[in-house]
Amino acid sequence: MELLPCPFCGGEAKYHGSEDMVRIECKACGANPSGWWDETEDAVKEWNQRAPGWIGVENELPKDRVLCVAGEALMVGEIIPQKTPDRGYWARSEGEYLHGVTHWMKLPPLPNSEVANAR
Repeated sequence: MELLPCPFCGGEAKYHGSEDMVRIECKACGANPSGWWDETEDAVKEWNQRAPGWIGVENELPKDRVLCVAGEALMVGEIIPQKTPDRGYWARSEGEYLHGVTHWMKLPPLPNSEVANAR
């Protein structure tokens, strides 16, 4: 089974252990969040599990409003699927344009107003 890169630094992952027990760790930073497993397949499944997170605009563009990253700026907006050589993808929020969007993340659902008001 293929190992995904390290979720912390992006480094290459490797198997560590013996015939009886195995875990997976990062060659670069030493992260080993997967624990010890009897079966290699179980260790790989644990290592490869990822929480939803940032998606690069080069991989996929969103269809709805999202949280965007452009340089060091975060904003909520809509990515306009238009790429320019010098500015990258654009995002729009309240009529302003943000150039150089590199990543995006789906926004979580809005809280239930009854639950939010009970706090």
